[in-house]
Amino acid sequence: MIEVRFYATLRIGRDKIYHGSPQEFTTVAELLRYFRLAIDDASLVLVNGESVSLNHVISDGDVVELFPPAFSDA
Repeated sequence: MIEVRFYATLRIGRDKIYHGSPQEFTTVAELLRYFRLAIDDASLVLVNGESVSLNHVISDGDVVELFPPAFSDA
């Protein structure tokens, strides 16, 4: 079982936390596609509290946190 946590605008239209099987996707990039997110939609991806690349392999027991890009009107 893995846990995926969505933050800020990435929560729109989704549950705040998703629990699922790691067989549904094996990498962070596949996870983003699974949730119909573009690569640019998640500017920060943490797995078990550490920043990872899109090629990072997701394992059973992982906690994945997805953060959208921050922006400024300045």
